[in-house]
Amino acid sequence: MVWKGGFYVEHPEEGPWQLHMELQSHEPTNAVYLNDHFLGYLPMKDWAYSWVSTSFSVPCQFLRVGYNELTVQAG
Repeated sequence: MVWKGGFYVEHPEEGPWQLHMELQSHEPTNAVYLNDHFLGYLPMKDWAYSWVSTSFSVPCQFLRVGYNELTVQAG
């Protein structure tokens, strides 16, 4: 299963950038990509907690001027 969403950036060179996410994740192999660049895996929680908060550092060179696509690949 793949989830995709996007956002716009006007000046990607004005970093550093941080991506913060809150979502449901229970598998240690759920991977996050930004413009096809691997950012990392989502943290795993037990089934008692359904929402996960996590942050990723995003290098400026991973971002584009304009539309940027975020992908979560369920493992």
